[in-house]
Amino acid sequence: MDKKEPIKVSLSTLLLVIALFVIIIMGLVIYYSNEQTKAAELKVAELKTRVENPLPMDNEPVKNEIKKEAPPANAAKEEPKSPKDEAKNEGKTELEIKVEDAIDNYHKIVGDFGSGTITILYNLGFTEDFPNPGDYPNGFYQDKPFPNSFFIETDIKYKDFEEALSKNMSFELFEKKFPNYILNKDGNLCIYSDGGTTGRTKIDSCEITTLSPNTFSCVLKCTSTMDDDGRQIKTNCKATVIEEDGIYKVTSYEEIN
Repeated sequence: MDKKEPIKVSLSTLLLVIALFVIIIMGLVIYYSNEQTKAAELKVAELKTRVENPLPMDNEPVKNEIKKEAPPANAAKEEPKSPKDEAKNEGKTELEIKVEDAIDNYHKIVGDFGSGTITILYNLGFTEDFPNPGDYPNGFYQDKPFPNSFFIETDIKYKDFEEALSKNMSFELFEKKFPNYILNKDGNLCIYSDGGTTGRTKIDSCEITTLSPNTFSCVLKCTSTMDDDGRQIKTNCKATVIEEDGIYKVTSYEEIN
């Protein structure tokens, strides 16, 4: 009977087999490691989503949040019309409503400016909320409009302020009413920082005379309610309102006997 020869495996062949086995094991380890990493990342993303967008509690209605858009710069604030305002305008012509609205807007800007000068930035649409002088850390002192007057420096361009104000009243009228209250420093607006007691003025009657197709003279009877003690002061006034490109604005305003 023939004797079988033993199978001889060379060392190089054995090392090759071991290397292939190791490569296969490493490939499996890398594959499963990548799968676990992907699963962990998905879990983290899911948790982050739940934190940023929590589900409502039981019986709690889902709220749809609507972001409030900032008012465009150089656009005067428009107060919503109340039922009282609607009643006030009842029976009036479109011209009468637009002229009186322009005068009401003048009263509001001037009244707010007298109480706190910096509020004009809100009324003209440069800020979303009533600003605080502390929001503007830079300033300087000078002797106008009064001795040792402090002015705050804003980041608003002076020409933009002029343009916004001129949509509500003439710039000349504002400077006549509040001389040296604003300054142009290196192209930026600076405002005399002060506040006082003033009042809110409403129109009791308005007689309009058309001087030209876009110029109107108004004789007014007004009531001003003072902020500090609620006193009511009756005044007779005369105003001129002009229309430019569909915008009505006050160009002159004075008290009369």
